Amino acid sequence: MTPEHYTVTPDSPLWEVAKHMAREKFGCAVVAAEDGSVIGLFTTTDALRVLANLVEDN
Repeated sequence: MTPEHYTVTPDSPLWEVAKHMAREKFGCAVVAAEDGSVIGLFTTTDALRVLANLVEDN
């Protein structure tokens, strides 16, 4: 378990978030508003869902 939190904003490019999560082996990213309030989590399951949809559409 890592004590660090990977925080992104809602407008962070998805490819950058996924690439960083994979490189650092993070299971999720905290999505936070400009004021620092937590909006939600982006998980590896979310990333896989996006990948599956992209592959299916092609």
